[in-house]
Amino acid sequence: MPDSDYDDMADEEPIEAYCVSCRLTVEMEHPTPVWTRRGTPGTRGECPICGTTVFRMGRTDAHRAHARPESGRMVGKTATALQKPGQPRFAAYINYGPLDETIAARIADDLNRTGIPVWVDPNSAVQDKDQWASRVQPGLLECSHMVVVLSQSALDTEDVEESWRFFREHRKP
Repeated sequence: MPDSDYDDMADEEPIEAYCVSCRLTVEMEHPTPVWTRRGTPGTRGECPICGTTVFRMGRTDAHRAHARPESGRMVGKTATALQKPGQPRFAAYINYGPLDETIAARIADDLNRTGIPVWVDPNSAVQDKDQWASRVQPGLLECSHMVVVLSQSALDTEDVEESWRFFREHRKP
């Protein structure tokens, strides 16, 4: 067996986390390196007893293999800059599928020219479920409205649906 294969199979230290359901500190099953929306490393896994999700903050060896995801960006003024006494704060979240990046950028530019700040996910083509929250969460929280580029590509993408559900659950237009 080549040395590189042996290195990949090297025993990793078990990661312990507190399970809120069991009220015990357990060794995490299926640990996955993730980043929070602020860019802090953490590890998400399952409780071996009850199967619920457990989480532990901090960098692990597994984080070395994964780069920190790039967060989305706000085009134009920040949403807080638009807030004036007696006026609502507007910012648009552009929700689109991986094949619709060109039209989404055009919509973002048009809205920005009218004075509405726009949040765009730079990695919408990346279908990484573990990094979705840290890439998109800031935009979902900051924006007041969502523009959905509805296409077959968007309908086939789970991230588009997840973003739309977040807005719907928070009663945002």
